Parts: sequence; structure tokens; C-alpha cells
Amino acid sequence: MEKKDFNEKIKLASSFDELFDVFRFLVESECKDINAYKSIIGNKYLNDEQVIFFCEKVANEFPELKFDIYLWTGKVFESRCDSEGFEKAFAFYLKSINVDKKRSEPYEQIANLFLISNIFPSLEVTLSALKFGLKEASSKKNIYELLSKVYAKVGNKKLADKYIALAAKKKE
Repeated sequence: MEKKDFNEKIKLASSFDELFDVFRFLVESECKDINAYKSIIGNKYLNDEQVIFFCEKVANEFPELKFDIYLWTGKVFESRCDSEGFEKAFAFYLKSINVDKKRSEPYEQIANLFLISNIFPSLEVTLSALKFGLKEASSKKNIYELLSKVYAKVGNKKLADKYIALAAKKKE
């Protein structure tokens, strides 16, 4: 099966079994094309358990794709726009942080999840994740900016101003 063939099969798939056949082929051929796996995981015909199954299988088979596949899976769950989806998204963003604490994307996703949702995560959980990011992430400026946005959303102008000022002082 060529690349264009499996991309077409993924697009046309309307069941777990059809996607699993393509997935199995990709894994057996040691394909490390993250976009192919993203297309499978993002397929609208999969339920939560099936999404998690594919995600964890990719993470186990190809450890070098773990960060990106966890981050993508979080985005898939976030796109469902409900409290259960937000909780699962948050869990996968944390998994991506556990793979690479220095990259800022999962911290951005956690902050954005808080900013768009009145459901989940809580302010305390969001702040905890972002403050962890201040210690670990390579871009402190980005984390300061995220903290400023979070504090602005909850109406704490003093802390929002403090963190935007700290961000302005960073050159990264």
C-alpha cells in the first residue's frame, strides 16, 4: 500500500475495523508519519476508547512520536467541546508534558482550555500546571503571557499586569 493509498483509505473509513486495518499496516511497515496517525485518531467515527487505543499504541510502538501524538489526542478531545472531552484533553496535555517538560505547546493548550471553557479545568489546576511550566518550560516568556491571560480572565488585574510585565522583560 502506498502513502496515497492509505491516506485515501483513512479518509474513506467509516468504522473502527477499517481504520484498524490501515493502522495495522502502518505499524507493521514501521511508518513514522505522524500525520497518518493523526488522521486516524481524529476520525469522527471513533469513540473515546478507540481514540485512546490508537494513541497509546502509537506511543508504545514509536516512542519518538509520543509527545506529538499525546498533544494531538488532547486536541481531538478538546474539539468535542464538552466537560468529558475537556477532562480527557487535559489528561493528554499532561501526558505530553511528562514526555517533554520544556516544550511550551501543552502549557498553551491547558491555558487555552481554561480560557475557552467555564467547565474544566479549574483555575487552581490551570495555575498549578502553568507554574510548573515556569520551572520547566524553555520559554518562560510564553508561560508568563499565559499566566497573564488566565489572571485577566478571572478579573485579577494586578496579577495579570505583573505577569505581562515579567513577559516583557524576557527576550526569548
